[in-house]
Amino acid sequence: MAQRWMGTALLHAEEKFRTVKGYLSISEVRGKIVNLQKELKATVA
Repeated sequence: MAQRWMGTALLHAEEKFRTVKGYLSISEVRGKIVNLQKELKATVA
């Protein structure tokens, strides 16, 4: 019974969720951050 209530609550809340602007480029930004961290480690070492 608790699962049913939780499912209903999530379906109701889902209507109010919004998409994050620029979410498609998050992986690209993450990759650039990782590359910068690697460069910084290389220069420090």
